[in-house]
Amino acid sequence: MRYKLLVIILLASFAAEASKVRATFDHKIFYVPGEGNMIECYFNYDGSSLKFLPTDENYFQAQVEATLILRRHSEIIDFEKSIVKSPEVLGAQQIDFFDQRRLIAPNGDYLLEINLIDLNDPESEKVFHEIPISIRNPKNELFISDLELVAGYSEASANSEWAKSGMDVIPFLSSHYGQEFDELMFYAEIYNANLDLGENEQYLLSYYIEDIDTEENVADIIQRKKMETELVSVLFSKLNIAELPSGKYNLVLELKNKLNEVIAISKKVISRHNPRSLVISDELDINQTFVGDMTHKDSLIEYIHALHPISNQMEIGIMDNGLEPLSLLELKSFFYTFWLERDPISPKQKWLAYKQALWETDQLFATRLKKGWQTDRGAIYLRYGKPNTITDKTREEGAYPYYIWHYYKAGKFNNGKFVFYNRDIGQEDYELLHSNVRGERTNSKWNLVLHSRDTPDVNFFRDQTTP
Repeated sequence: MRYKLLVIILLASFAAEASKVRATFDHKIFYVPGEGNMIECYFNYDGSSLKFLPTDENYFQAQVEATLILRRHSEIIDFEKSIVKSPEVLGAQQIDFFDQRRLIAPNGDYLLEINLIDLNDPESEKVFHEIPISIRNPKNELFISDLELVAGYSEASANSEWAKSGMDVIPFLSSHYGQEFDELMFYAEIYNANLDLGENEQYLLSYYIEDIDTEENVADIIQRKKMETELVSVLFSKLNIAELPSGKYNLVLELKNKLNEVIAISKKVISRHNPRSLVISDELDINQTFVGDMTHKDSLIEYIHALHPISNQMEIGIMDNGLEPLSLLELKSFFYTFWLERDPISPKQKWLAYKQALWETDQLFATRLKKGWQTDRGAIYLRYGKPNTITDKTREEGAYPYYIWHYYKAGKFNNGKFVFYNRDIGQEDYELLHSNVRGERTNSKWNLVLHSRDTPDVNFFRDQTTP
């Protein structure tokens, strides 16, 4: 399986600096038989960052000089320089506009250098950015292109820069789908199926939405199609996401052979905000469950937010995108479903045990500004329970006050350790600095950080990672 890299950058400047071109950038990698790997580069120019000059008495237009240089070390592999013009607009409108450029390169590791300048504004600063690109497409073996999210399709017009496989394909330069979206459209290509599986053979193509944590299909959003082996197969498709709840997901394109074995797969991370879609069971009167007595909306919202430390990405997405617009019945449904999924036999007892743990975190870790669950120690306590041992290092000379928590078993991981420290001596809010548990915050220089109390300006956080 080749290495895939997707980079989305915002070429921007702070308002206090001289004006610069602002543009959203994305790229996808395809393959053209006989030519090689094709890097499609997409730009969405922010019209408000550009100067529009008159083309005649009533119309105005922006112009950007865009230079793309693909380098491998000091060698230039491909080069593209163009003047990109906005559509002509009436009056002083500053509209956004798209552009697409294509580069060809063999397999390898590269730096893509992007230079942008507003040709209508002599005082505008040049934008410069470098993006690493790695291409690992196999030779004579089945593989799938990047999945390109699409804003729209139409029949290709003459000499269109957006044309692919007879259609104009307009990219969707985001991975976030708000509640205004009912469909997710995408484009992909499949290569070398005839070389890998044989001529005139069949295979099964499936595309679906999966939970980013469990990798399970979500809400039965799936389509399947039998395919004939070809050198290049093209897929223009879409999925209905009207009922997809808020959260983070993978868009998955999967190929299986006649033995039902997965022979190729490609994924693209997406996010969804859809407050109107909370599952309410038709088979259950929610008010006959333990949530039936929860009649105060504000209190229920507070309970739901307190589930944050033990929630998956989809659930966190629902919480973070706003619970207030939801009805009391929808909130009850969410809360009950949350606990039913974690304990189908005794969801009420599971909630009551967690409620007791919330009370404990308030007693142990709450500050003047935060409830217990909002602190790092409180979140870990709720996620993994009480630590088996606690090492108190709050009075170590030359170090920030810190604790080390040790778990024989933290979730599914053995020998879990967590280091919490306090940089603000006036507060009792100990931050999580480092853990050896996968998915938690890590910092290989944690010991140096702890003992940098007398040199606080040194940056030891460059390699810090968070889930």
